[in-house]
Amino acid sequence: MAKHISCDTTILLDPKTAPNEIDRVLNTMLYESRPVYIGVPVDVSHLEVDALGLKTPLKTILPPNDTTEENELVSQLRTLLEQKRNPIIIVDGNAIRGGVVNESRELAELTGLPCFTTCMGKGGPDESTPNFGGVYQGAGSYPDVAKAVEASDAVFWIGNVQTDFNTGEFTENVAEDITIDFQRFIVKVGKTQHNLKMLYVLRALVQSIKEKPLARSASKLTWEAYPENDPKPEAALTQDYLWPTLGKFFRPGDFIIGETGTSAFGLTAAILPKGATMYNQTVFGSIGYATGAALGALKAIREMGNIKRLILCTGEGSLHLTVQAFADFLKLELNPIIFVLNNDGYTVERLIHGRDAFYNQLPYWDYSKLAPAFGPRFPQAYHGPIDTPEKLDTLLADEGFAKADHFQLVELKLGYLDAPLSLRLAASAVEEFNKRKAGDGSMGV
Repeated sequence: MAKHISCDTTILLDPKTAPNEIDRVLNTMLYESRPVYIGVPVDVSHLEVDALGLKTPLKTILPPNDTTEENELVSQLRTLLEQKRNPIIIVDGNAIRGGVVNESRELAELTGLPCFTTCMGKGGPDESTPNFGGVYQGAGSYPDVAKAVEASDAVFWIGNVQTDFNTGEFTENVAEDITIDFQRFIVKVGKTQHNLKMLYVLRALVQSIKEKPLARSASKLTWEAYPENDPKPEAALTQDYLWPTLGKFFRPGDFIIGETGTSAFGLTAAILPKGATMYNQTVFGSIGYATGAALGALKAIREMGNIKRLILCTGEGSLHLTVQAFADFLKLELNPIIFVLNNDGYTVERLIHGRDAFYNQLPYWDYSKLAPAFGPRFPQAYHGPIDTPEKLDTLLADEGFAKADHFQLVELKLGYLDAPLSLRLAASAVEEFNKRKAGDGSMGV
């Protein structure tokens, strides 16, 4: 299986070749920026190997582009930026994974063009700038945001990720002919592909604009990126109230991870402050990934020392799959804040297929007992169930809670079919897609 989801694999059978094999696979990982797999059989794991290879650093820098080709492309891109009536920038998920966030932000700042992101690209652009235009996800977008994107005549799409949930079930309406698609190893202008690495193309384009500013003025936004950012509280806690409110709780230095499904969609309605980092993914629908990912990320960033708080947003269905990670959170005293959305089942699945099906019903857990069961000797707190806007506001205003100096789990009690607006819109598109597929005898999602 690993061969089908990894860019390189190896099984270490011979201690004489193991060091070179490890370096080879790790160098491939760094070059491709994709997963690799190294298998270590138990009967060789304890064997000693030659340490000579440790003196040779891994290759962490991509080789440069062909200078002539790069210069020609940069000239072409400058022409598009200056001559097109309404160019825009979209910073997508592969911009983050491809390590071009800084270059993307600098391009947006220098040009003053409207800059958007996607569900998977959240955390890429700086949302505090006046030219941040919102989150584009096809039919899952706010109407004015979608209108602004789809009216463009040149879309500089950095790290474009074409997956179902990242595009509102492929309902994005941006023609290939007007798209400049930046990827790790290629840049496509319309249908023409240039085998150039986007990192160096973006750097060269930014440098070109610094040396000779574009012959156009910055654009002024005529729409709100987050038109629902001040929702009115209702008697019960709702998704529409939750996510904008959480956005106001986020701080510079936070690292936020969103689980596949409701949390990933919901976080698109939360404004990220400058200096906050967010990670979610809409590539694999692997619910439960976020809890384990948060554990690994938090362990790493604690060692790096540049992140203040880790905040995990997950659903109770996803948590049921990987809750054992709580034991390590507690043992390692990593002190996350974990928001668990409890709406009594698999909401995304209910919205797409099987609204009242028994298989979308979950076993009932007492979430107040989880941390004491997994780490009774370590500092911890349970908050909940939080089922009203007033309770949520009170908790988020608590300085002791916000300090995040011990493990904290927040149970958010939400309605049976309550979902963020973006998910409701996208789920409707998926449902229509499945109906069409069922009509022609094909398989849906």
